[in-house]
Amino acid sequence: MMLYFISGSKSKQKEMERLCVSHGIQMASTKVEINELQTKNLEELVRDKVKKAFDTLKRPLFVEHTMLQLELETGDMSHFPGALTSIIWEELGEVHFSELFGGKKAKATAMIGYCDGKKIYTFQESVCGSISPVPRGEGGFGWDRIFVPNGQARRQERTFAELELVGKKDEYSMRSAVLKKLGEHIKKEQVREQKQDFRELCKAIKDRRVILFAGAGVSMNLKLPSWGKLISTMAQVCFATEKCRVSRPFCA
Repeated sequence: MMLYFISGSKSKQKEMERLCVSHGIQMASTKVEINELQTKNLEELVRDKVKKAFDTLKRPLFVEHTMLQLELETGDMSHFPGALTSIIWEELGEVHFSELFGGKKAKATAMIGYCDGKKIYTFQESVCGSISPVPRGEGGFGWDRIFVPNGQARRQERTFAELELVGKKDEYSMRSAVLKKLGEHIKKEQVREQKQDFRELCKAIKDRRVILFAGAGVSMNLKLPSWGKLISTMAQVCFATEKCRVSRPFCA
C-alpha cells in the first residue's frame, strides 16, 4: 500500500524516504498547505494536522512532528519548547538556541499521525540527550546540529548532524524508531485484512454465492503451487469440520 507523506520540507522528505525503505513502507512525498494548530499538546496538534491533510488529499497518508523538551532546574522535563519547538527555533536560530540552552539535558520526541481513511492512529518515540553549547556538524537539518543523543561512547558524543555524516544517525534517531512502529502497525493491519477477506470468501462459498474452481484447465507440468493446503483450510473455515484431506493435488 502506498502512503503519502505530507511535508513542505525537502530535507525531511528525503530522510523519510530513506527510513521508509528501511522499514518496508511504500511512500510518496507531497505537499499540502496546512494551517497548523498552535498548541502545547503534541497529540492534539498531530491529529489535527493529519485530519486536515486527509480532508484535502483523501488518500492514506501520514504526517510527522518533532519537538524538544528541556530539563528544568528541579530535574524534571519541562514542556518547553515542546510542540511549539518549530516556532521558537525560527525565532532564535541554532546559534542563539545553543547559547541559551547549551549543556542542558533534553528530550527529542517524534510523533507520527497516520490516517488509513477509516481511523487516525498516532505513534510516538523519544530520545534523551543534551543541547550542544555550539552547533556542530554539516549534515542533517533543523536542530540536528545542536542535539546530542545519549548512548554514545564517552568522549565521542556527536550531534545528529555529525552522526549523519558517518552514517550513524538512524541508530539513535527517534524518527527512525517511530517509523518502525508505523511499519509494524501496517503489516499487522494487512495480515488482519487478509484473514478477514479469507473468512468472507469462505462464507460466500458456504452460502453458495461463489464457486471456486481450483486447477481447472491448468497443466500440472507448470509446477505451480499446490492448492491442497488452501482447500483444506477453507473446508475447515466453511464447514467447521476436522482437517479435510485432498485426494490429489490441485494446481492453479
